[in-house]
Formats: sequence, C-alpha cells, structure tokens
Amino acid sequence: MTDYHKYLKYKTKYLELKNNQIGGGIKYEFNSILKKLDNKYGIIIMKNNKVILEKYVGNSKDTRFRIFSLSKPITGLSIILLAQMNKLKLTDKISKYCINIPNNDDITINHLLYHSSGVYDFSSELYFKLNPKKLYNDILDKNETKFVDFETAVQVINENKPYFKPLEKSKHYDPKNYNNTGFDILGYIIYVVSGMKTDEFIKKYIFDKLKMNNSGFQHNKHVKESTPYEKDGSIGVKEQQNWFCGNAYISCTLRDYLKFMNGYHKLLKSKYREMYETMYWFGKNEKGIKFMWHFGAGDFNHSHKNEKDYNPPLSLSCMLRIFEKNNDISIIISENKRNKNGFFTNNNKFTYKYWNNITNIVEEKN
Repeated sequence: MTDYHKYLKYKTKYLELKNNQIGGGIKYEFNSILKKLDNKYGIIIMKNNKVILEKYVGNSKDTRFRIFSLSKPITGLSIILLAQMNKLKLTDKISKYCINIPNNDDITINHLLYHSSGVYDFSSELYFKLNPKKLYNDILDKNETKFVDFETAVQVINENKPYFKPLEKSKHYDPKNYNNTGFDILGYIIYVVSGMKTDEFIKKYIFDKLKMNNSGFQHNKHVKESTPYEKDGSIGVKEQQNWFCGNAYISCTLRDYLKFMNGYHKLLKSKYREMYETMYWFGKNEKGIKFMWHFGAGDFNHSHKNEKDYNPPLSLSCMLRIFEKNNDISIIISENKRNKNGFFTNNNKFTYKYWNNITNIVEEKN
C-alpha cells in the first residue's frame, strides 16, 4: 500500500468520525464487521435517542422480523399493565382463571413470569425436542407448521408429568428451567382477564400507545414479514404461533422494537415500573450498570432427518439496552438467513460470533 493510499484510508476514517461525532466510532467499527457477513439481517444501534447505525441486507426498514422470544418482555409488560389496572395480582393462582393443569392451585402468575412453575413445556417439546422426523410428519403443512389451539396444549400438558413442583421462591429465575409454555399460559390469562384476545389487548395498550404502527402477530399474514431462508436460498419452514402464544408470537420492524425498549416506562406508574424492571430480562453488569437483554429464535430447516442432523432455528433476534447516564445504548439485531458468516454461530447453544465485538465496541468507543 502506497503512502497516498494510506492517507486516503485514514482520511476516510477521520471524516467518518468527524461527521458522525455521536457514535461515529461505533458506526465505523460495525461497518467493518458487517462487510464480513453473508446472511440476511437487520441491525439498529441507538445512542441517547439518536440512531447511529441502521443497516439491512435482504430486508428493509419496513420488514417485520419474526422476533419469537423477544415477545416475552412485551407479554410481561401486558401482565404488569393488567396489575396496574387492578385486574389481577402477580400472586394469583392460575386455578383462578380455570386453567386445569397439574399444580394449578400452587402455580402463580409470578411462577410463570420467572420460569419457576415446572409446568410441562408443551411448546418446547413440540418444536425443539421431538424427533424432527416426527415433528414434520405431525405438524408440517407445506412451508408452515400448523396452529395448535389452547385446549390441545392443555390436553398435552395433562398427559405428561410436570418437570418439578412450583418453586417456593416464585421469583427465582434459573435459565435451566426456561419454559416457553409458561408464557403461552400468560398469553391466555391476558385473554381471560381483559376480555380481549391477547393480540387485541397488546395492540390497544402497547402498540398503539407507543406508536408501534408496524408491529403485528404471526397468525396475521403480512406481506412485509421476513422470510426464513435456508443456506441454499430456499425458503425455510415458518413456525406459526397462535393468538394466545405469549412466548413467541410478535413480528415487528426493528424501529418499532426500539420504541418498546425505550418507551415501556411511559406506560407504567412508578410502583409498576419498579415491578416490571425486576423481571429476568433486566440485570446489572459487573460495573453495576443496568441492562435489558433477551434473545429469540424460531423457524426451521427442511434438512431434519434425525436428531444428529438437527439444525438450530433460522430466524434469530437479540436485543440489548445499556442504561447508563448520558450513554444510553440500545441494540437490536435480527437474522432470517443464517450462513457460516452470520451474527450467531451455528450451534444449539445460541452463542454469538459477533456479540462480544458489539459490546466491546460500545464500551471502548463511549
């Protein structure tokens, strides 16, 4: 490289930093990471309410990404809103809402919120743990899985033993006990308590209030919803979610999810905001700085033949917000085609190839 070319390289970097003073360093470093990717994705980084990086490949700002478990913080907010409306208490037993499953006189709403209920995890067993060949023979309908109604979910739960008795400390969260079905039951409780279908309640009391105008639900078809792609470019199997599915049923633009991450507090009185921020998706790092974090995954490859050939889901989303005074950072990433060079590694533990780069860059440049 000649001295002149070195000069051009550093001049370009200098001008980018100069012209993007807020987060310019982050933007430069991220662009260098993004050039290495060969997947389909969307990413937004916001600092102090200003978007400093937004990029899409194979998608656009109007794409509604299938966010799966990133729905859980929204379901949790719905439950807290109902508590704020005096329509339920977090200590209520689920038997109060005529949910007839084992231990229903001991399982509370708090148990479901913190994954400490021990309820048989119908959703995870169906979509993740069954022999893939059986999975596709039973529920595959062309390129989409079939819908399962709540009565069927309850029937299957009753046909199987609970994993454990509800924990004495209902607010204790252990990742090993992560339970998707618990949030499906919460979704159903929203319906019973509010008298509105779960999706209708969330639209009225969260989406509309926060002006999340490009958010919806997977059971409602939308032309701009992201498509899960397999490595060869073919369309993967869409894992459909029901109207009561509180664990994974929302699709939205990344801009809309930022509105949720940065605006949920506007919907809550002080007491209920504190209650909400004790949920397991909030925490503090080693420096004592509060953060908000969650991960979502769903949709499948056609290549399932047996357990050895199992591949992780195609659609992946991750969000992180760092609540630091004068340095409030929000990041949301969604992938819908996964190749070797993507944000997330191709294994069942959902570890991150670039996540350390993301957090390190944020800390170094700020």
